[in-house]
Amino acid sequence: MPQGVVKRCKRILRTFLWGGVEGHRKLAWIKWDVVCKPKKLGGLGIKNWNLFNKALLGKWRWRLLREQNSLRVAVLRAKYKIPSYGEPVERGGKMSAWWNDILRTCFENSSLCWFDSAIKRKLGDGKLERREGRLDTWSWEPEAEGLFTAFIWRVLWGRLQTKENLKRRGIITGDQLVTCVFCNTDEESMKHLLFSCPFAAQVWNTYNRWIGLGAALPHDCWSHFPQHGLLFPNKKQRLGAQTIWLAITWSLWLHRNRVVFREWIKDAGKVFDFTQMRACNWLRVVSKNFCSSLYEWTQL
Repeated sequence: MPQGVVKRCKRILRTFLWGGVEGHRKLAWIKWDVVCKPKKLGGLGIKNWNLFNKALLGKWRWRLLREQNSLRVAVLRAKYKIPSYGEPVERGGKMSAWWNDILRTCFENSSLCWFDSAIKRKLGDGKLERREGRLDTWSWEPEAEGLFTAFIWRVLWGRLQTKENLKRRGIITGDQLVTCVFCNTDEESMKHLLFSCPFAAQVWNTYNRWIGLGAALPHDCWSHFPQHGLLFPNKKQRLGAQTIWLAITWSLWLHRNRVVFREWIKDAGKVFDFTQMRACNWLRVVSKNFCSSLYEWTQL
């Protein structure tokens, strides 16, 4: 894949993620290398086009190893004089640009070649000794991924557009106020806005009374979210609690934006009503066993 195409694809993805429009760039809150990391490593799992291009080329080496009797592999072996065990014997020369890309990407002269580190050779049937390599097979070592939403991902990274973050980025300057829109007292950091602000505390306390929870939770996001889940040993209850946690933080953030940009009157009761509605709708999607109506759900 030409580098120009790769850059164009990355530009489209960035514009979509950060909410920009064609020809107008919006502020990127997290490095693109982090965005492209797997979800279990704190990224969003968005496709890294350079790596994707490498994977497409690697697929052809995989075919050389696995599809010993296919016509396309036979043609490649004859054209490029590849021995039966899959390693090429010639580089450069009259070979096509496509094949040279495969050689450069997937047959690196290094013990740390990405392709070699991702496959495993099985001798014979796993019990017999290998004889002339004819019984050998190959397997790919897969990677697992976790589950994140784009919003909770930004919360955990501390990259919401709070006034504190905007000030740090130089967007809010001089004498512009950076106090919380809810309490008008403390600086509007993400930790304060979602957890320690008296307004947010009203919403969390209403939630605690709703489900009968009496534990005091920390104000730090990285501690608040996992500890919140640990309070519920049952898997179904934990899924429900974590969904409500996401609904509360999302509803607080949306309410903050509506107070700022639409001049809404701040109302903790309204935030919690929206929380219950959103959590109910989301649980219908993520849980096969959830069948409560909104009324039944709010009367827990």
